[in-house]
Amino acid sequence: MKTQKTIWLAIALLTILNPASSQPISGIINIYTPVIGFECDSTILLVGSTAGFSSGNKVLLIQMQGADISTAPDNTYGDFAATGTCGNYEFNRVRSISNNKIGLVYKLSRPYDLKGKVQLVFVPEYQDVAITGTVSAQPWNGLTGGIIALDVADELTISGKIDASNAGFRGGLVQDVNTSAYHETAFFYPNDPVLAAQKGEGVAIVLPDHTHGRGKNGNGGGGGNAHNAGGGGGGSAGRGGQGGLEYYNIPNSPTNNTNGIGGDSLYPSSSYFATMGGGGGAGHTNDQVGTSGGCGGGIIFILATNIVSSNGKITANGEDANIPVTNRNDGQGGGGGGNIFCRASSISGPLTLEAKGGKGANCIFHVASQIIGPGGGGGGGKIVMTEPASSIAFNVSAGLNGVANQNLTNGAMPGATGVVLQQPLWPDSDIPYGTLVENQIEFCTGDTVVINHLLFTESGTVDIIVPNSLGCDTIQRYILQRNEINSQTRFSSICPGDSLLFNNTTYTDPGVYIDTLKGGEGCDTIVLLTIEWKEFHTIEKFISLCVGERITIAGVSISSEGIYPDTLYSAVFGCDTIRNNNITFHAPTAFLPPDTIICPGSNILLTSPYPYTQWNKNTESPSLEIQEPGVVTAYFVDENGCPGRDTLLVATCCSERHIYIPNVFSPNDDGLNDDFCVYTTDQCTAMEMQLYDRWGELLFKSTEDPLKCWDGVYRGKSMPSGVYVCMLLYFDHQTRQTSTKTQAFTLIR
Repeated sequence: MKTQKTIWLAIALLTILNPASSQPISGIINIYTPVIGFECDSTILLVGSTAGFSSGNKVLLIQMQGADISTAPDNTYGDFAATGTCGNYEFNRVRSISNNKIGLVYKLSRPYDLKGKVQLVFVPEYQDVAITGTVSAQPWNGLTGGIIALDVADELTISGKIDASNAGFRGGLVQDVNTSAYHETAFFYPNDPVLAAQKGEGVAIVLPDHTHGRGKNGNGGGGGNAHNAGGGGGGSAGRGGQGGLEYYNIPNSPTNNTNGIGGDSLYPSSSYFATMGGGGGAGHTNDQVGTSGGCGGGIIFILATNIVSSNGKITANGEDANIPVTNRNDGQGGGGGGNIFCRASSISGPLTLEAKGGKGANCIFHVASQIIGPGGGGGGGKIVMTEPASSIAFNVSAGLNGVANQNLTNGAMPGATGVVLQQPLWPDSDIPYGTLVENQIEFCTGDTVVINHLLFTESGTVDIIVPNSLGCDTIQRYILQRNEINSQTRFSSICPGDSLLFNNTTYTDPGVYIDTLKGGEGCDTIVLLTIEWKEFHTIEKFISLCVGERITIAGVSISSEGIYPDTLYSAVFGCDTIRNNNITFHAPTAFLPPDTIICPGSNILLTSPYPYTQWNKNTESPSLEIQEPGVVTAYFVDENGCPGRDTLLVATCCSERHIYIPNVFSPNDDGLNDDFCVYTTDQCTAMEMQLYDRWGELLFKSTEDPLKCWDGVYRGKSMPSGVYVCMLLYFDHQTRQTSTKTQAFTLIR
């Protein structure tokens, strides 16, 4: 059996486990730092701060933003052009800390783009832990936060709440103004609150002069345009709903294409990407009473062996933008629901998991006839379970849109429902950090391999870490393969007076001998050689040939049956041997019946006793159905492997199908169908043709030349258009009988 050995020099891997039984936790349990650079093989991270991190800590590396969106000034603005590495995540462990550098134990398994706001999160580890209060996340601040992650080796007990609600991407910031424009329909504006409100934050980093306006920002909701249009809801797994249209006074109508567009859906079917809910777009305001769009839900990772819940809750909901205040003229979009990832072997007890979209804000104004644009609802989030759990109540519902005076929506829409998936999480990397140099070493049983002053006698893998002053260590990996000493048993025989040369040794007598074959670079082989006397003997050989074949034995060409001996000389086979060659010849047996005839509508089934018969070199089948006359040739191989061929001639009988009487002709001298003619084949002979009009008067009769054509003239007069009858008397050469075929035809002038 192979064994695995790993020797770590200059580092000790520690797992931080809290030994206390069911330790209670609450508040913010994670530590966050931005990643500002990668060194070596990307396992050394340049971070904003190492405070709170220690060697052996479990950490989460995740990219928060970095998607590309369309910036075209049309309805495609904000559509995802490429998501890139946005949402990539993986768990790792801290190897070393030096100044602002954190070294990781394992190589990264995914790429990361620093322009997309990459952060490193400390993941606390517990043996058993109880949550009776609320565990929360640091809200996303544009660089870090928005995440809750914990790892429980045994049992996680929840009677309280794990809550990353409102901790995700930020809603569009309200900017109250005293003056305002009207009927603005563009998808983006620079920072000018007179023309439009700010977009919600999302996985795309919006251009500096595109921060405002109705166009969505990836999964961030668009801001409402002037005047007083509502912001779009933030997107997540489900799309955000659009905001309401701009202000109008009943009975007038609002201007279309002024409302904020809801944030787009992102990664609804994959557990390999984690994103926060998009922020809701701000509503356009001008009365100094506005608020910002709803924040999206954050991200939660729960890794545990067992989860025991007593009405516990795990929530990553988008923020409701609805504020119970009247006299408002801005409708903010609700935040998109966040992401929850739960990997647990078992879950028991009632447990609620929520990643709901936030509600869009109402716009209730003191003048009942003035209709403002309410906010759009946030899209539902994503919940990922690695195992099924019947005790869980899932809620990924979409946020509702707000309403304006008279309970009107003014075009505002709810978000779309999120998703619940059962999929595995992104697998942890197990490739050690550093430059890997592999060395293959093979050795034999009984030998010893010395590596770095250590002795090894078994197969396995040995890793020696060679430190580097810059932290870019090299791993010298030795793959040890122990090969067993081979053993062989060989038997040989010799004729009396002969000798056997084996491994440079000559043997002349029977017996059992032990010899060693040197393996060169491989292991030696021990050979047990047994030598016996070989006696003169006669053998029988049976040879089956097909008729027409020949065989040469002892220099003689043979084409007839019999027994033909030859001698096998000792130079090749040891003692001379007489071999009797018994030769037989086989001829294939024909199977087709005598030549026959076939009439129209009938068939003949030919059956071959040979399963792989080929008919006319086209079809390979044990049988063939014949419906037409012709020559049938069967090619086959009999049970002795001899090829054969058999032929059958199938002639045809006469029938009406061999007689052609046209059903129409037109004697108008145009060169086409001017004469009425009948035609027969060789199987039938026309004897007489008679043509009648529909009153039965004979118009034409051909006896001497039965196939003579009629030109449509009777007694010098061209016959009119109409239906006529042809009666043809013909003779069948096979049956020697006379028959009549009658058919109506049409004359056309």
